[in-house]
Amino acid sequence: MLKIISGKYKNQIIPTAKNIKYRPSTARLKEAIFSILTSGEFIDKKLFNENTQILDLFAGSGSLAFESLSRGAGFATLIDIDTSALKIAAGFAKSLNIENNVHFININALNLQKTTRYLTKQTYRNEFINTATSYIGISEHKNTNMAYKLRLKSQFWDMSNKAFDLVFIDPPYNKDIVPKVMKLLIKNNWLKNGTIIVIEMSKTDDYALDKNIEIIRTKLYGKSKLLVLRYSDHPS
Repeated sequence: MLKIISGKYKNQIIPTAKNIKYRPSTARLKEAIFSILTSGEFIDKKLFNENTQILDLFAGSGSLAFESLSRGAGFATLIDIDTSALKIAAGFAKSLNIENNVHFININALNLQKTTRYLTKQTYRNEFINTATSYIGISEHKNTNMAYKLRLKSQFWDMSNKAFDLVFIDPPYNKDIVPKVMKLLIKNNWLKNGTIIVIEMSKTDDYALDKNIEIIRTKLYGKSKLLVLRYSDHPS
């Protein structure tokens, strides 16, 4: 069971799909990530503020994005190929009243293109379960045990002019995905000077750093490797 660790939504349970198809970050690893991002050199940088733009790739439940929003980040874009996972995440955003701060894109992250305007969905209304079948996605409100359906409003999200402050990359292990994703982020200018990138990968996987990337922290946790990186427009 995943919970939000700290901030405005502390102790809120993050719902996940029953027949889970993705590998959620463990509670221990998540605590390690945010301990790093809220200590040391990050203390004075106020990484989580109302203007902070989060990109959560291979988002799954959106645990890392929701933790960031709880700590004060302004906006998050969640990308995942699993439709069910994003529907549940959309329901959770609605329950926290932050649906206007979160965008969901249902696509393989490796297929993202800079020039495409992506169809995204935001919740805007909830109804009891016995309403019209045109509603999609069923979520359970953990605090009241009230089940409801969420009607989703379609919008287009333009990725052509986006540059993110904090990027989470948590892909399937042992598939050589991280180098491809990093190349895509740099090519499409979705990183800006000082962007922080947090990568969770198998400890047996490797990633040859681009010249624009510096390592801030590397840690091993069981079978996982955690990399905290910084992007620079002007590498030394």
